[in-house]
Amino acid sequence: MLVKKELNLFKIIIVFSLQLVGIIVWSSAVWLMYSDLQIKEIIIPFNIITILGSALGILLAFRNGSAYARWWEARQIWGGLINVSRSFASIILTQTSSTVKNEIVKRHIAYVNTLRFALREEDKYNELGEFLSSQELAEMSNWKNKPTFLIHKQNLYINSMLSNHETSEFIHSKLIDFTSEITSCQGKCERIKKTPLPRPYSFFTKVFMWIFLILLPFGLVETQDYFTIFYTFLIAFTFFIIDNVGTVMEDPFENKTNDIPLTAMCRTIEIDLRQMMEEKNIPSPIQPINGVLW
Repeated sequence: MLVKKELNLFKIIIVFSLQLVGIIVWSSAVWLMYSDLQIKEIIIPFNIITILGSALGILLAFRNGSAYARWWEARQIWGGLINVSRSFASIILTQTSSTVKNEIVKRHIAYVNTLRFALREEDKYNELGEFLSSQELAEMSNWKNKPTFLIHKQNLYINSMLSNHETSEFIHSKLIDFTSEITSCQGKCERIKKTPLPRPYSFFTKVFMWIFLILLPFGLVETQDYFTIFYTFLIAFTFFIIDNVGTVMEDPFENKTNDIPLTAMCRTIEIDLRQMMEEKNIPSPIQPINGVLW
């Protein structure tokens, strides 16, 4: 997630350099046809361009609004997961007498990181050796949905605490409610991950945008003369930026610069839970790298 307030405009232009060069070449060709070759028939009434631009603006606003809603929902889900993690660990550590309560809390730290790996499609499960036994790592490798395996293990341990009279029925019920809420958070994340924004939104938005930009110089050239090139460039750059904002926010779990900082949030959960267990070696929070929080 980008956290720096100022962006490098030059680098942004470089990203769209190929498209912008094409726009400059095309608008220059239209201007030359009108001014040098005196082909007046190419002029398009500007009110047609205005209608097309208005329709495109509405489509972009709708697509970007939908993309941001997905991004913000993902952030809310993980914010809720942080909160329920703290409550879950606190009750395990303070309201049960189990000899394996630290093991349960560590397994939860492994769980949130496993969910992160699954959402980002990263095969980094070997990093969980600090929180899981070698037997659990071996068992987990056989599961397709690895976060679900860890939730299943948590429920087995919670049930065993009740059987061993290490907690009350009320606390047992609360812990099961917490694991159900955690599972619900996982399911919501998986829904966002596996259900992309309908492709016609992105496809037709780009098609209509290029139709608009191709026709734009024909509507400007009569009144703007050689400034047609500059104005077409400026308008095209604006639309490219708006379109790209929606594109990069469609999937908040791709581990890209504008995505949800899952690594930082997993570290936040780890720090809080380790301090609850009164451990000494507490890791530091994740810091932004070049203005990006991962």
